[in-house]
Amino acid sequence: MRILADGDKHTIDFNLLRGASEIRTGSSGKQAIVPYTRLAKPEPAKDKTLDEVCVFCPDARHKLGEVYFGGARLAMMEDRGLYVIDNKFPTVVPPEITKGIDMTYLNQLSIFSNRRLARGRHLVMIETPNHYLDTFEDSPMTRNYYHNIVWGWIQMLRALRSEGYGMYEFGGVIKNRNGGYKDGMKKDAGDSQPHLHSQGIALDKTPKRIEEYDLPSEKYEKILKTDNLGKILMGCKGCIELRDLPLARENDGTHISYYVRDPDMPPYHSEIKIVPINHQSLFDEITDEQASSFADMLHRTMIALGNTYPDCGYNYELVQAPWKSRRDSRLYHWKFSIYPASPELETERRSGIMSHFLGIPVLKHAPEDIAAKIEQNRPKK
Repeated sequence: MRILADGDKHTIDFNLLRGASEIRTGSSGKQAIVPYTRLAKPEPAKDKTLDEVCVFCPDARHKLGEVYFGGARLAMMEDRGLYVIDNKFPTVVPPEITKGIDMTYLNQLSIFSNRRLARGRHLVMIETPNHYLDTFEDSPMTRNYYHNIVWGWIQMLRALRSEGYGMYEFGGVIKNRNGGYKDGMKKDAGDSQPHLHSQGIALDKTPKRIEEYDLPSEKYEKILKTDNLGKILMGCKGCIELRDLPLARENDGTHISYYVRDPDMPPYHSEIKIVPINHQSLFDEITDEQASSFADMLHRTMIALGNTYPDCGYNYELVQAPWKSRRDSRLYHWKFSIYPASPELETERRSGIMSHFLGIPVLKHAPEDIAAKIEQNRPKK
């Protein structure tokens, strides 16, 4: 909803309101995002096949919005088969869209204790022109695909970090990828577009999940020294976890890939992590050599996953330290998570990974809209 301030008067333009996204906080402190921009997103047609024209394929991209990158960087993206655009149905909206919106009046009318605009940038990166690329395949072509997307993620995050002279506090990457079918049922990971793509997200406020839960307790704030080997940062949860990994799967000397299971977090209770062995806070600051190591580790991990659970769906989640934080972000250890979606693991889901990434629910419908529909359908007296 969009509230426009005009001196002491406030007018509510409900049409413009649908161009924004807001975070609502209830009296209990619980939050939810109401992304009005996503309410118009069409549901994927059940009868749609891969053989139909795909807007993410090169011949149909003229139907998409303007590309995000320009100049030399655009040419480099095209050389790697990458294509980055603003998400047509974003969860967070950029400041230029929400400029001049005043939420004060709406907060006075609301039953919620607080409502604020969800500002940020939501990008989509089309990862390859090949609609049918097999991400589990052990081949030079698929290895090249992983090297390209890792490079693209770094470019997206660096661009978002510098956008608007550093207006965003936090950035990361997520991905949905549905699997094949078993017994007539799709291995669902919340993907609405079959062509390989991922999403870059930047926020003007660091998610509570990152700020309050993943960062160490404040008693470690001043402990910023490494161990005798110069690899482990004392007080970092990521470094502490790496000291004892009975379920480690592979270690190439730069990154390590291992499996963890948290029974309290369905459907994300099965997770494969890839993290740097030496302490690093920001993924977007890794070197070319480190990026190459990570891309190869990701490829080999996906081969192993595909061999174990053929044609499963999966989600990606890349979380790093906040670019700006009230805490010392050096204490954060960046991590890349793969969440398989498979009947054998009981990890299929009917929604994407955005809520998990942000740590708060992303509503598909505004509560007031649901209430209005119920009211309209009440039997007449």
